[in-house]
Amino acid sequence: MDDEGLELLLFPAPKAASQSPSRPVPDWAHVEKELRRRGVTRVLLWEEYRAANPDGFGYTWFCKTFEAWKDRAPDDAPDPAGASAK
Repeated sequence: MDDEGLELLLFPAPKAASQSPSRPVPDWAHVEKELRRRGVTRVLLWEEYRAANPDGFGYTWFCKTFEAWKDRAPDDAPDPAGASAK
């Protein structure tokens, strides 16, 4: 066995943090749906996430990743009247 093979055996490549079973990624569609309810905030949803997953991601990651998900998610809201008409 060469040095590279031994190194990989002793020090395997780390998994991405989002793939760790102790740090599950929230269901962003559910988060978005809950945020539409009166009185529901990101802090509240993150606190519920952390209560269920004590080793889960921090608040900053939660917010940044949710924003990135929103930017990629298809917008299923109807267009305002005349917005698509030219």
